[in-house]
Amino acid sequence: MDYNPEQQNGNATEIVDLATLLKIMVQKKASDLFIGADSCPCIRSAGQLLYLNNLPVLDTPSAKKIVFSALKETQKKEFETNLELDLSFRFQDLGRFRMNVYSQRGRVSAAIRLLPSRILSLEELGFPEQIKRFANLTSGLVLITGATGSGKSTTLASFIELINVRHFKHIITIEDPIEFNFTNKNCLIDQREITTDTRSFHNALRYVLRQNPDVIVLGEIRDMESMASALSIAETGHLVFGTLHTNSAAKTINRVSDFFPSQMQDQVRSQLSLVLEGVVCQKLLPMKDRKGRIVASEIMFTNSGIAHKIRTNRVEQIHSDIQTSMGMGSQTMAYSLASLCQEGHISEDIAEPFCETAQMEELRSILRRGKDPDSIDETTPSPVQGAMPGLVSNQPDSSKKRIGGKDALISRKKQPG
Repeated sequence: MDYNPEQQNGNATEIVDLATLLKIMVQKKASDLFIGADSCPCIRSAGQLLYLNNLPVLDTPSAKKIVFSALKETQKKEFETNLELDLSFRFQDLGRFRMNVYSQRGRVSAAIRLLPSRILSLEELGFPEQIKRFANLTSGLVLITGATGSGKSTTLASFIELINVRHFKHIITIEDPIEFNFTNKNCLIDQREITTDTRSFHNALRYVLRQNPDVIVLGEIRDMESMASALSIAETGHLVFGTLHTNSAAKTINRVSDFFPSQMQDQVRSQLSLVLEGVVCQKLLPMKDRKGRIVASEIMFTNSGIAHKIRTNRVEQIHSDIQTSMGMGSQTMAYSLASLCQEGHISEDIAEPFCETAQMEELRSILRRGKDPDSIDETTPSPVQGAMPGLVSNQPDSSKKRIGGKDALISRKKQPG
């Protein structure tokens, strides 16, 4: 829906308040709400930006009043000092929200994210079964990566909840802000929020080992200090989960080393090769029916070959290792996208813009083989069976067998739905 200023009228202060906007957001099943001056509010639904043209344009005082209505006095002062503020809050019975307040052209604006009402399982999020292996680790570093709004925090929460149910461990999270509230089950979970429970990420990480944790969760690894701490903590025999803004496993390796000055990067790559257990890169795609979004993921389980390439700075070859490690649980983004196409969740036109240029031929090759079963190499795992087994986890046991070639596709056609 386009923004049409001719449709706007009325006094914003009399009509629009935060409660009204949050209710609209929930009713329309939107993921995000945007508030700013000289525009009517807008939402993001199924990945699409939609202006709420039935609401009036907000002037500068109105936008500030709406945004500041969610803030405590201390938070207002913090924003006025730093011109940036992250927070989370619960609003009546509508749910929990994450909010970023910022200034643009000298005026107050905000982006608000609706958080899931409950912590979804990895299966419900659409991940394959093998990804759960990361939750069984006792040490090392696991990185969840993707663009802003791709669901990294939701995936991270699912891992924490899985550990909470399966194991007996002390988990400490360091977040800015706290997004999901956990209830202790088998685990003891301590959630620390920046500014509320600790002064900074650096301070929290400096003292975290004295709190006797088994698992440390970093809401976001933002700088060299937090990355160095994550590597060091993983080296001491603890399990560390963290998030980064990268869109492939190879780029994640480069991003880690790029946190550091050039003279330190060889040492960092050597350290990373010893502690990195895996990378999950995720993207959210609009479904073919445009009624929601679905996750596509590249999954890398570090093996000796990948560790050697990290150590020797041959990162550009890691994608080939992921391709040849399909049988051990890894999968490329191209295979994940092809699986979603073959399952009917997305179309090829949707998949291609989300595929990197370097993997485009791989994606098209998989899709061609899917359309012409006779051309499938019997030694190549089918994208459905090899890449996204989570998509068939509810099927009869016979459909879960690892089979290749024509039989794989015929088996899928016989499944309901």
